[in-house]
Amino acid sequence: MGNGANVATLAVPRSVREVVIDPLDVRRHRQHYLVVRENQKWPRALAVVELLSPANKTGNSAWAYYVKRGKMLASLTHFLEIDLLRGGDNPLRQHFSDLTPTPYFAFVGRKTIGGRREEEYPIRLQDPLPTLGLPLWGERPDLPLDLAEAFRSAYELTTGGRPIRYKSEMIPVPALATKDADWVANLLAVIQ
Repeated sequence: MGNGANVATLAVPRSVREVVIDPLDVRRHRQHYLVVRENQKWPRALAVVELLSPANKTGNSAWAYYVKRGKMLASLTHFLEIDLLRGGDNPLRQHFSDLTPTPYFAFVGRKTIGGRREEEYPIRLQDPLPTLGLPLWGERPDLPLDLAEAFRSAYELTTGGRPIRYKSEMIPVPALATKDADWVANLLAVIQ
C-alpha cells in the first residue's frame, strides 16, 4: 500500500467460543456459493461467504441450507454467514446466548488447528454495517469485507441509484421491537 492508503478497521467480535472438531468428521464437500480460492493453479477454497436468503432461513430450502452449513462448518474452509433477515430462526444464535439478541448478525467460523473459533457480530438496526475480517489460510491477514460498501454497491448496480421512498414503504415482517420502531419513526420524521 502506498502512503495515505485507507486501512479498514475490522469489527471486533462481541462473543467468541472455541469448538473442537472430530477429525473423522472433516470431509471434502463441493461448494456452490461465493468462494475465496487460493489461485488458479491451486484452487483450494480458503473461505466461503453466505448471505442468508428467506428461502434458506424460513422457506422450503431451510433444511437443505442447514445441512450445507453443517458441512461447511465440518470442512477445512473458513465460513462467514451474514444474516440480515429479522424473521425466522437461525440456530447459530443459540451458540451465543450470552449476547442480547439483535435483528441482524454475522457469524465467522474461523478454522484452527484442532477445530474452529466461532465469532458472532451482533448488528442493531441503528448500527452501521461493519467491516468484517474474512479469514484466509496461512500467514495471510484477514481480508476486509466492508458490508456497508458491498450493499451500497449492490444497490447501485441493481437499481441505478434510484432513491428509496422510505415514508411510503412498508416495514417487512416481523414487526420491529418498540425501541427499533421508535428509532425508525424519529428517522423518518426528519426526512423531507
